[in-house]
Amino acid sequence: MARWSRTSPEPGVSSATDRSDPLWLERLAIGDELALGTVVCSSAAIDGYAAATGDDHPIHSNRDAARQLGFADRIAQGPLPLGFALSALARRLGPSVRTLLSVDAWAFKAPAVADVALDGRARVASIGPARRSGTPVTFDLDLVEQSGRVVQSGRATLLVRADPAGAAAAPAAAWRELASGLAFPEGPVALPNGDLLMVEVAAGRVTVVGGGLAPSGELRVVARPGGGPNGAARGPDGRIYLCNNGGLEWLERDGVLYPGHARPDAVGRIEALDLATGAVERLFDSCDGQPLLGPNDLVFDRQGGLWFTDHGRRQERTRQAGAVYYADLGQRSVRRIATGIEQPNGIGLSPDETRLYVAETPTGRLWVFELEAPGRLARQRQAVPWLRGRILLGSTDYRLFDSLAVEAGGDVCVGCCGEGGIAVAAQAGGLRAFLPLPDLFVTNLCFAGPGLRTAAITLSGSGRLVAQPWARPGLEPNFAGAV
Repeated sequence: MARWSRTSPEPGVSSATDRSDPLWLERLAIGDELALGTVVCSSAAIDGYAAATGDDHPIHSNRDAARQLGFADRIAQGPLPLGFALSALARRLGPSVRTLLSVDAWAFKAPAVADVALDGRARVASIGPARRSGTPVTFDLDLVEQSGRVVQSGRATLLVRADPAGAAAAPAAAWRELASGLAFPEGPVALPNGDLLMVEVAAGRVTVVGGGLAPSGELRVVARPGGGPNGAARGPDGRIYLCNNGGLEWLERDGVLYPGHARPDAVGRIEALDLATGAVERLFDSCDGQPLLGPNDLVFDRQGGLWFTDHGRRQERTRQAGAVYYADLGQRSVRRIATGIEQPNGIGLSPDETRLYVAETPTGRLWVFELEAPGRLARQRQAVPWLRGRILLGSTDYRLFDSLAVEAGGDVCVGCCGEGGIAVAAQAGGLRAFLPLPDLFVTNLCFAGPGLRTAAITLSGSGRLVAQPWARPGLEPNFAGAV
């Protein structure tokens, strides 16, 4: 039979472990690499396979015949290494595996020579969508000789269970303060020079923290667009694009700043800020002749298209509904893409940009929409025919979802108001972790620093920007380094 042994992994490849260290769904993220150990297709295994299947061609059964055909020794039957690879992957995942769903695009690239060690390697290619009995996880698999030559490769999809003990434990709070005395900070952006930019919604200004994660003590106001700048992102031309809700009423009580209703004169708009000059240009304040109400958050796709949310508008006894929009900056056009979301807030894209995430504030729900093209939602057959998306995460606690950021592996981090903190939604659905933080209004975050392993988080009610070490790297926004 095949002989198994542990090997030292290459840099960036996780070491194999036994079933006492199962990889539940919560521990997997797109891009994760796993070492599956070393397998040797022994002569005994080749003979056993031949006896069981009748595949006893001389290249498998006779060393001299195999050498006459140019092989170094007998070679294993094609499916034999494949079976070893699938077995190794199942062993690595442990009891989280329910069943094998499919094997696709398996390629036989070189002969698997008898008694030659092969390293098994796996990479998580996709996760989800979740099913009642588990979540499909697709792995890219390679069997590689010690020389580096790939012998076989392909894809396998397994049904993987979540940890029955519940969501993964939240990271320990280890935050440190970067800036204070801010007027409801929001929309943090990591700049290429290491500074951190943010908006101060209650003061109608844009502020930069000199030094970013290693603050110099300098707080520099770079623009005063007025109204209520709410979300910010760096665009393809290097300018900072702003969602401006037009201005809110504010109440301060016991050192906490509370946002209120929209001001009567509020004009919602999308703006662009030139950091070199401080000039602010208004780009959009309407769509199809209807005014924007309270633009809130935004994200650029790779093509330079701008997704943004309009939170809607609340007065004392009335409420106007918001929506999700897509803007083509080159054409200076904006389209309404999705309605029916209650006060849409944070917005983000999956790493492969096939999914759009939208946070719904008062319900504490995170929506996911499949995309068929930039700016276009895919049509999905669902039990509720008028729904275009589905709920990835719903909070059972009093957590009002605000803005969000996406991790490089695909999980979604959402700022929470009420029970303040960061909720981490697993890309396959459900709660991965919750990090409590000392503020009623934990509104937004961005990833910064080496490897994007630090979250810069706005504690808006108390007017602070803090830094929190993060267990997994964040996803770099498109145009983060644009000139």
